[in-house]
Amino acid sequence: MKPYEPVLQLAKEKFPSLDWEASSNMPTKVYMAKLTEVLAALSSSPARVRAIDTVVGDVLQGRQDMSACRGEGGIGYEVFMEGRWSTALDTSGLALYTRGELASLFGTYYVDNNGNEIIKPPGEPMQTDQYISKVCDCMIRYLPAADMRPLDYDMWNKLLFKNRLVFDFLTDEFRAARPEDRLLRTTNHDYVDWDAPQSLKDMIAQFALHLKHSSSAAARISTLSLMRMMSDVTRLTR
Repeated sequence: MKPYEPVLQLAKEKFPSLDWEASSNMPTKVYMAKLTEVLAALSSSPARVRAIDTVVGDVLQGRQDMSACRGEGGIGYEVFMEGRWSTALDTSGLALYTRGELASLFGTYYVDNNGNEIIKPPGEPMQTDQYISKVCDCMIRYLPAADMRPLDYDMWNKLLFKNRLVFDFLTDEFRAARPEDRLLRTTNHDYVDWDAPQSLKDMIAQFALHLKHSSSAAARISTLSLMRMMSDVTRLTR
């Protein structure tokens, strides 16, 4: 019998874009109680589901992988989702996200004849524009107030790449972007792991040996040979 893999590891592999280090602000028992109430309403009638839109918003808030706060000057919202901040959003800016969350949580999963996993959206009223807008409003309106610094308030110690990885100069590490980084502007390119070719490593080692065995390296290494070596390094790193 194959030993089972840790549940958290399986979840990370299936949903790699989610932040599995983040913790929900909602206690598990509270979340399960609210989820049970919504499921009971769905099995009862559309009218009952409409009557508990705030509870549905709480359920989505309890499972969401995002942070939100008021925009600068109290205008709109700033939302951190999937490793990046979006600014000047109103609740309509989260409509597509909310629609997908409602389908994912309350829809029906099945596999078609081609082996594709399909989600059948939940019934009335969870896929109507009016209800989705109400749930968006509830989800954001009742979020705990977050005390956030302005975006890009301090860019000296961290660098955000286009693919949402951050290099932290203080800790000397690469990692996924976090809400508290408050970084908005990125480089124009993704961060990609790079390793120097062996020929370049050999050149650097040779240059280091010259410095090590010379009490006055600058005097003994001719300007011409040094320039030639640096030219080769530049060519290899392009």
